[in-house]
Amino acid sequence: MVGLVQFCANTDVQRNLEKCAQLIEECAEKGAQMVCLPEHFAFMSDETVKSGGKKYEFNELLDRKLFRAYCQLALDN
Repeated sequence: MVGLVQFCANTDVQRNLEKCAQLIEECAEKGAQMVCLPEHFAFMSDETVKSGGKKYEFNELLDRKLFRAYCQLALDN
């Protein structure tokens, strides 16, 4: 079973990652073995939305630090 997650991220990366962890846990509780997240699950700004995804002003590096934070949240839950 596959879980599909849809939610509107914002500019608070930590909050977005926490929301993802919560939604993934809900999917797993319902039997999902794989969960698909939205393409902008970690960050979304008003400008990104207005430009249809063409303008993406994320000032943090998309590196291991971001993904480690997400993985740690998933492990903690």
